[in-house]
Amino acid sequence: MKTKIIASAIAILTTQAAFAEEHKNDLQWNNVEVDYVAQDIEGAGDFDPKGVSLKGTKLVHDNIFVLGGYTYASESLAGSSIELENLSVGVGYQKPISSKASVYSTLTYEDYEVDNFDYDGFNVALGMRYLANENLELDTRVTNVNIDGDNELAFKAKGYYKVKEDLFVGLGYNFYQGNNGQLEAGVRYSF
Repeated sequence: MKTKIIASAIAILTTQAAFAEEHKNDLQWNNVEVDYVAQDIEGAGDFDPKGVSLKGTKLVHDNIFVLGGYTYASESLAGSSIELENLSVGVGYQKPISSKASVYSTLTYEDYEVDNFDYDGFNVALGMRYLANENLELDTRVTNVNIDGDNELAFKAKGYYKVKEDLFVGLGYNFYQGNNGQLEAGVRYSF
């Protein structure tokens, strides 16, 4: 399954690159972002962990970028605190397809820790960033996370509003299988 997803991502990007003319746009790929996160886990009763996420991207070549992130969330359940942590590091490829849009794909290593249990795997994502106007950017992506052999499909939608040059506020939601989700609200600085 993982091989098919990676092969599909490569095929889409190389096919697109073969027939698209060269485009430039104003999307920033050098970013640092801090978000408040609130998770909604279906069937977990009142267990809805909340916390903070720090992530960033850095363009290392015209189309290639590195990315990383760390999320910490916790919630009290039956008198004790349960902590959830996620570390993510990887590489991505972006291709401008118009003066206002870029498609991208990423491959990341994921490390999850729930209390003292450790899980790891990979995440493959395909997405698009779009400048709706000079102050509003939209980011959507589909991801497939493979953790310890289990696959989970997810969809993310997030909007960023420019409040100052290089400073944005963002609001988004991650939709996971099984009616699970995560709200994100925060700030992004582009450099």
